[in-house]
Amino acid sequence: MIKRVLKIFGVIIGAIIIYIVGITIWLYSMIHYYEESKDSVPLSELPKDFVTDVDLIRNITQCQDLPEFEARKLWYHKMDGYHSEPHIDCYFKRKMTEDEFKNLFKMTENIYWDSDKDWTLSFSRGWSKKEYMDVPEGMKEDIAVKIEKLSQTGFTLSYWKNVNSRPIDCDSLNMIAEMILPSYSVVSYISDIDNIRAKLRFNNASKNIADVFPNGSEEIKIDTFVNGKWYIFSMYRDEKYADLRILSSRHWCGNGIIK
Repeated sequence: MIKRVLKIFGVIIGAIIIYIVGITIWLYSMIHYYEESKDSVPLSELPKDFVTDVDLIRNITQCQDLPEFEARKLWYHKMDGYHSEPHIDCYFKRKMTEDEFKNLFKMTENIYWDSDKDWTLSFSRGWSKKEYMDVPEGMKEDIAVKIEKLSQTGFTLSYWKNVNSRPIDCDSLNMIAEMILPSYSVVSYISDIDNIRAKLRFNNASKNIADVFPNGSEEIKIDTFVNGKWYIFSMYRDEKYADLRILSSRHWCGNGIIK
C-alpha cells in the first residue's frame, strides 16, 4: 500500500515538474520571439514630431504626478517596414514606491487612462487638425500617443500619425441618434485609412444627456450602419463624455458576434 502511494506521489511530482518546465520553455520562447520582432535603432533617429520631453508628456497625459523619466531605447516592429510607429522605452530616474505607484491609479478617472484586469495602467489620446479640434501645446497635428506597460520603473511610449483626418460630422451623429444631440467637442481623435476612434465631450452642462435620452438603461449605446459606415456610440447617462467609433468594416468573433 505504501509503495503504491509513493508511486502515485512520484507520478504527481513528475507531472508537476514537466508542467513547470513546459511553462518555462513556452515563456522563454515567447519573450525571445517578442525581442526578435523588434527592430532597434539609435534614439537620435526619432523623428522630431515625436517628443520625449517630460513636461510635454505630463501635459498630454494630464498626469502631473508622472515621475521624471528618460528615454533610453527606440524600436519599431519589424512588420512596420516604413518605421512609421516608433516605440520608446522610458525609465523613471527613481523607482516609484508602491504607494506612489498606487497613487497613479487615480488617473483611471481620467478619460484618457485605463487599467486592465492585471492592474496595468495604459493611456491613449490623439488629435487631428487645429481647424477641427484643440491640439496640445507643443505638439504637431495628426498625431496619436500611447503609453503601455507602466510600472514602478518605467513605461513604453508609442506614437503614430493619423491618416485622412476629417471632422466628426454633427449631422451624421444626429442621424444615428434620431434626435438633436447637445453641442459637443472632440477631445480625442485616432484614425487609420478607414476607421476613426474618438472621444466626445458634451459642452452644455445644463443640457444633460438624459434630457435627450429620457428613457433606457444607465449606459446609452447606438450601433448602426449609415452611408457605408458603422457608427458605434456609447456613454453613461450621468457623464458628459462619449466614445465614438466610425468603421468601414466589422470583425466577426468565433461565436458570430460582431465586435
